[in-house]
Amino acid sequence: MRTTIVVATGILTLFASAPSITQARLSEKHICKAHPLRILAASRKVRVFVAAVEKGPYEESLTDCAVWVPTGKITKIGYVSEVKIAGPYVAYPINTESSEEGRYNPSGPYREKMMRLDVKDGRRTASPAILVPDESRRPRVHFALTPAGSVAWSFTEPPWVNASVVYLLPADSDTTTRLAQGPTVEPASLALVPGHLYWLEGGMPHSVAVP
Repeated sequence: MRTTIVVATGILTLFASAPSITQARLSEKHICKAHPLRILAASRKVRVFVAAVEKGPYEESLTDCAVWVPTGKITKIGYVSEVKIAGPYVAYPINTESSEEGRYNPSGPYREKMMRLDVKDGRRTASPAILVPDESRRPRVHFALTPAGSVAWSFTEPPWVNASVVYLLPADSDTTTRLAQGPTVEPASLALVPGHLYWLEGGMPHSVAVP
């Protein structure tokens, strides 16, 4: 019971210190601290969580936030379904139709991107968009991330393409490279071990060196 009282007191203090918080556009700090709901992923220095944003007396919506624990810097990342953390980096696929309120067009078509966020400074890098005709054909993206910031991902393209692809966004680069594409690429085989990325194509292992 004591914990509940402390949390409630903290939220009341926040709103008391900003009386116009429900009328004015909230700062990123206030949005992500107003009503933390649940942790999506966490490491020793990074937390990614869902926050409820109070926009008015009777309106509340959701957004996801990443915080760099050593400094408390908070970055909004929109509305995501899966995230991975390595070092100071967060990687996540995001529907480009999503808004910070978590709304999107489920009937499509829409585009999805892989994002890399440096949580320390808020710098983001986006991959080329994946065109998805509707929610039922949304590709399952398999992805991996290194502490240096390299992101690799693989998915099966829409049925009429009949192929799967493997992409790599190297650390310290804004350029995405396509490593493989074809009907024998196995997206679920994507694996990252120190220094190397592996996947199966035609039943044979392939690998590239990554930072």
